[in-house]
Amino acid sequence: MQKQQAQYIIETLKDYSNIAAGVLEYLDKYDYRADASNWYTDSNPPLIEAEHPTLRDLYYRLARLIGPLPFREDNIPAEGHLSRVNIEAFANYLNYTQDKQCAAKCTRIPIEPMKSVADAFRDLNLLTESRRLQNIYTFAYGIRDWHHKSRFNPGTPIEIIQNLNYDQATPAELAADQGYKTFAGLFKPSCNYTTPQKRALYNALKSLYDTLPQKDADKTVMAVILLFRKAKSKYHQPFITTKIGICKEKAMAAFGRGTSNIKSYSDSSLENAPRLGQDHVKRAEDIISNALETTR
Repeated sequence: MQKQQAQYIIETLKDYSNIAAGVLEYLDKYDYRADASNWYTDSNPPLIEAEHPTLRDLYYRLARLIGPLPFREDNIPAEGHLSRVNIEAFANYLNYTQDKQCAAKCTRIPIEPMKSVADAFRDLNLLTESRRLQNIYTFAYGIRDWHHKSRFNPGTPIEIIQNLNYDQATPAELAADQGYKTFAGLFKPSCNYTTPQKRALYNALKSLYDTLPQKDADKTVMAVILLFRKAKSKYHQPFITTKIGICKEKAMAAFGRGTSNIKSYSDSSLENAPRLGQDHVKRAEDIISNALETTR
């Protein structure tokens, strides 16, 4: 991606934010539950630009900035789409150029409407559509977060965490997403950790297997298990408290691993023998802190 296209992407984000704010006004004013329940019965109905636009009309106003709609005459050029390919290319552009001036423009774009409109579609049980819209908010937030961090820590890489869009997924992405689902199943339904936070933590732990010996990565995952199962800790015990052997098996399965390297550890292994090494515990604490901070 070149600078000109990166600037185009920022302009599309700005347009998206403005349109999202307008869409929210309609979602707040009218009851769209009937439209949502009939969402899958109609196929590309005619656009109704009346006083009361349909829910599908509202979604199309946003979706046309994510990818082309064959029945619309106001599609934008492909290089401006907020598509998965362009989002990944934009992240690579920032990592390579460290173009803070470009990223700074995003800090002036309201991102709250992006999140609110995704939440509204989720509340209408249109989960696929909500995930697509949530990706745009996550993208905009990621740029903001990178701009802030890179001011104090030059060279910080940008990481955009997107909900998987199954119609675009590769086999490797599908496998990784299944691993995430297994990992997310370790969290109590009542815990207050968000999906982006859980996914950020999973991605960070998964990346350890690319940089550390597998034995050390396994023990870092074990440290997260113990920290998240510990009662009365600052993490508020978000993991389920079934037998630790079951918890270890599920956690390691999420990364395609067995439990041989962590078989001997118990719930008391943060303090008592067999005690987990402090280097693994410290690494786990840093990973948790970073995952929660970057997706806050």
